[in-house]
Amino acid sequence: AALPNWLTLYWNSLKDQTAPNESEADPQKVVEIQDDAEEAKATEEVKEIEELKGVTPSSREKQLPCSFEGILPCDEEYRKGYRNKIEFTIGRNYDDNQLCVGFLKGNANKGLLYVDYPKDLPHISDYAADCAEKLQTLLREYDEKYALNEYNCITHAGCWRMFIYKESKRTNEKLISVVLSRNIMTEEQMEEFKKALLETFNDPKIVSISLIESDTLSGGYDYSDKITYLSKKTYSEEVNGFKFSVSPLAFFQVNTHVFEKILNTIKEWGQFDP
Repeated sequence: AALPNWLTLYWNSLKDQTAPNESEADPQKVVEIQDDAEEAKATEEVKEIEELKGVTPSSREKQLPCSFEGILPCDEEYRKGYRNKIEFTIGRNYDDNQLCVGFLKGNANKGLLYVDYPKDLPHISDYAADCAEKLQTLLREYDEKYALNEYNCITHAGCWRMFIYKESKRTNEKLISVVLSRNIMTEEQMEEFKKALLETFNDPKIVSISLIESDTLSGGYDYSDKITYLSKKTYSEEVNGFKFSVSPLAFFQVNTHVFEKILNTIKEWGQFDP
């Protein structure tokens, strides 16, 4: 499997390089040079294609399918916690070195990556942050007992990978999925964890709970991964009067309110019947 781009760049930056008039290359400069070279190559390829097609800067504007009408804003009352899907990373916090369910921070070029707590962030709901904290508490207890550890995308060792949270602002239904490494737990440990997970998230709002077992090198998940459902397979979402059943790996627009505004704009432009 191919390494993610940031990891490839970081790996290349660790190799011995000789810079002009210097005994050793600055890893940061090496990465910047590689990035600039890739960008210049891509730009040149686009120019060559446009020349073959006879595209000029002025004609490019005329070839747009429609005029740009501006950005559809999210109304202020819907901005806080607007996302209906959040993917939390499971890793170690920089300050306390404890297992943390939050968001990745740091500098991949310098090999410094850690996970920070998701409290008081404007794009996720308070309920989502509370769920992340509940799972974090459970994983710390479970990790202290079995020392399964977080997944490390460099060594490819460890169990805990990600926490997927989805919610509907309309139906108020929630979905959670824990992504973990395949074949790390024993059958007894897995059964114990399933039971603990159901007890931790014993809330009627959370209608779908599942485990996703993955072996992807990046530490994420793949659409072919095995999913074990501990309750319903989907949660219900509603947009413009239409109802949808959304599963853990299904794609859905993350800002439901703005998505509705987009659909209404298309309906208005197309003069569609109600």
